[in-house]
Amino acid sequence: MFGSSVTYIPSRFRFTEENRRDSGVNGSGKSGLAQFRALIEKYEMLRLQMTFSEIARSLVDELGILAAFKEERTAESMGRWENVQELLSAISEFSHEKQMQHSNYF
Repeated sequence: MFGSSVTYIPSRFRFTEENRRDSGVNGSGKSGLAQFRALIEKYEMLRLQMTFSEIARSLVDELGILAAFKEERTAESMGRWENVQELLSAISEFSHEKQMQHSNYF
């Protein structure tokens, strides 16, 4: 998989234990921040096991982006739904091209 050959770049979202305790955020904000951190950490791990396309599709599904646009049922939301689908297709095409370049390199 191409995703596993990408050079590791340290995450800007890493938090020390002290930062986690003393972030100055309370209540639902703290819960939301913890959920966001968990999401970032999850996908940071998955990037070694999945292609760019798989990660993008998984993230869009997990966040419920397409479902939310479909449920809204307005012309604007359907346009946004189409834009996200187009973005996912472009990511898939890019990922496939990079895999082909990588496999042709060797």
